[in-house]
Amino acid sequence: MAVRVRIEHLSKRYGSTVALDDVSIEVAPGELFFLIGPSGCGKTTLLRAIAGLVEPDSGTVFFDDRNITSVPAHRRNAALVFQGYALWPHMTVAQNVEYGLRVRRWSAAERRRRVAEMLEIVHLADLAGRYPGELSGGQQQRVALARALVVRPDVLLMDEPLSNLDALLRLEMRREIVRIHRQTGITTLYVTHDQKEALSMAQRIAILNAGRIEQTGRPDACYRRPRTQFAARFLGDANFVDGTIAVLRTDGRCEVAGPLGRLLVAAEAESPGTADPSDSGGFSPGQSVVCCFRPESARVVGAAEPEAVNCFRARVLGGNYLGDTIEYDLSAADGAVPLRIRTVGSGLPIPDGSEVTLSVAPEDIVLLKPENK
Repeated sequence: MAVRVRIEHLSKRYGSTVALDDVSIEVAPGELFFLIGPSGCGKTTLLRAIAGLVEPDSGTVFFDDRNITSVPAHRRNAALVFQGYALWPHMTVAQNVEYGLRVRRWSAAERRRRVAEMLEIVHLADLAGRYPGELSGGQQQRVALARALVVRPDVLLMDEPLSNLDALLRLEMRREIVRIHRQTGITTLYVTHDQKEALSMAQRIAILNAGRIEQTGRPDACYRRPRTQFAARFLGDANFVDGTIAVLRTDGRCEVAGPLGRLLVAAEAESPGTADPSDSGGFSPGQSVVCCFRPESARVVGAAEPEAVNCFRARVLGGNYLGDTIEYDLSAADGAVPLRIRTVGSGLPIPDGSEVTLSVAPEDIVLLKPENK
């Protein structure tokens, strides 16, 4: 049976530095849950507190209904996969994977059976007799993963396991980790600062900022409907336009007056998967807000689309060809509003200095509260 992990009001200080500030999360049994955020946000401290390697100042950690806050690390049945592979160089692949079973005094026959089973799962059965120095980075990471899984942990903890790999190997290992998680069904918490890893792999994510949870939810919901400017910026590029609520319409939409003219914004209740839907609205006429939309949400429109809404003019400052897309930096409102848009890479590039008309659908705009206000 997979284990549920519950964190309640966890806090940790190192001198005057607040590493964790009243953090509460719950990870469902068998879930692949990501802790993401910039360096120093507290995600590794939280992972180590769950592992038993960091003692919190306050708060509790539960595995199912078992309070393990004071339980020593070696009695929690949690396995930790480090950023470095930490493999024994003098041991073969099979011996590295077997090590935890030896410490737990499993029988020789059971060790052989379990190691063979795990090497099949991570697709390394043919390399059982090799040494770590004879393996690629991706293969070494799979050995480290097999070594963690072979002891049948209740919870698997992964601390930036792919950061030492090159781009192609990272992509391969993302798929491998998702496949292995589906096959084993072990509750897994995964720490990373890589947004693409989180968006492509996680079932749910928690975004941390300065020791606090900014937002929790499905990756697609957090990307499409961020709750704060920090969450929007951390999960990818975002455009921010200051404005003021001008009209609250009876259809649930609102009109925002700002440097781009009046923007029509869809009802915030249309944002599925937010951590707290009741906290998504609460705006009133005259209130200062920030309109947030993703670069791919802005379309270049022409005179043939008179029905387009939320249209405004902008000047192209420059473009970057990225293969599948072209990314453009623009300025609007006489240079007062910097923007970034993303178009399909197969289209003709827009020359620098061109004036274009952009349109953003009302449902692609998220209303946020201004920061520090």
